[in-house]
This record gives sequence, C-alpha cells and structure tokens, in this order.
Amino acid sequence: MRCEVARESLSARIDGERESVPAARVDEHLAQCPACQRWYSTAQGMNFAAADLAPDLSTTILEASQTSEPDGTQRRRNADGITRRRNADEMSRVVVALHAASVACAVAAVVLSVGYLSGSAPLWYPAVQIALAVVAIVLAVAARVSSRRRGRVARQIPSAATNVDDAARDGDTASDVTDLAALRAKRNAG
Repeated sequence: MRCEVARESLSARIDGERESVPAARVDEHLAQCPACQRWYSTAQGMNFAAADLAPDLSTTILEASQTSEPDGTQRRRNADGITRRRNADEMSRVVVALHAASVACAVAAVVLSVGYLSGSAPLWYPAVQIALAVVAIVLAVAARVSSRRRGRVARQIPSAATNVDDAARDGDTASDVTDLAALRAKRNAG
C-alpha cells in the first residue's frame, strides 16, 4: 500500500469518517512503515479545537432574514443594483479594451509606414497598413459608441429604490410597489 493512501485513510479515521481502504490493510501498513507511524502519531497529537472557535452565526442569519421584507422587495432591489453595476463594469472593460486595441493598431500602422518609407519593406506592406488603419478606426468608433451607450443605459434605467420612492409618492398600492416590472411598464407607458 502506498503511504498516501494509508495516510488518507488514517486521516479519515482520526476525523471519525469512513475509511476508503479496509482498516486491517491500513493497520498492516502502519505496523510496517515507520514514516506513517510518525505521521499518525503527530496527526493524533494535533489540537483540532481551534477549528471550533468560529462563532455560530446561523441564528443571527435566520433572525435577520425573518426581520427583512418578507416579499423579497429588498432582495430584488439589491439584485437589480448589483446587476446594473456589473453591467456598467463590463461595459467599462469593453470600452477600455476597444481603446487599447485601436491604439495598438494605430501604432502598428505607424511602424509599418516607417518601415515602408525607409525602403526596406516588401510590397505588401501598404495593404497591411491600410487594413490596420481601418481596424484602428473601426475599434475607435466602437469604443466611442460603447461609451455613449453605457451612459445612455445608465440614464435610462433608474434604480429600483427610485421606482419604489416614486410609487410611494404617487400613492400606488403596496402590491404595485413590490412589483418592479409593473412600475417600469407604468413609467414607460406614461
């Protein structure tokens, strides 16, 4: 038996779990292997009481979940805000990536132009330069469109808390307040 297998079974034995190998085979290996004997005696002597120092937060969590809004309005509000922030972050990354790619293409086009003008470049360089210039322009335009779109989306989608506050001010019923989809539809219709 390999020492790794024996030590895994011995660890399970110490933890009170079911061993993966029959105990008789593990004991036989333990009797013959001085390295595993040292490992087992060291493992048995370890103090695992430190693992129990973490406080039990289950009652606190359950109490907090019972005192929060029972219909899940707060959860929906939080999820809506998190999703919106995540989408804005992703859009920011896309815009930055597009800007970086357009700059890289522009730099490559300039480097190829210098090489071509020095006379040491092959005849196909102008085609590559034009392609890189077109790609740089397309990427720059895409970055600009994405950044404008991101700003427009952020302005068009008000936060869920704003929807709830507006509904409360307008005198809507509590069921309308909790149904954010209905509020958005109502706001877009009127």
